[in-house]
Amino acid sequence: MTQYPGTEKTDGRYVREEETEGLSDDQCRAAAMLMGIANAEALREPGALKHIRSALRRQADPSHEAPEFLNDYPQGRVGGAQHENRVRSERTRRATPEVETILEASSSSDEGGRRRRR
Repeated sequence: MTQYPGTEKTDGRYVREEETEGLSDDQCRAAAMLMGIANAEALREPGALKHIRSALRRQADPSHEAPEFLNDYPQGRVGGAQHENRVRSERTRRATPEVETILEASSSSDEGGRRRRR
């Protein structure tokens, strides 16, 4: 809860899906919220799902704290929905963490399968 300000503890009735063993109810709820953001962004911006998957892979590093996720994927911030429009209209530039996240995203040929190492 300290890494996700404004969240509240769940009441313990969270319905678990596959591959969530070992995660707390709060962690499962946070992941579900992020996927909701990802799906909404995918409708608005091509490539958004690749971007968020790459940001989540970076988040898997134990030294990568939750606030860094928002640097990797600024669309997840409050008011971040218009981020891509600001970048494309050249009103703002992408910060280094976001660029690194995009560069680490899978290529189109990798979609639907495991990420290939080169």
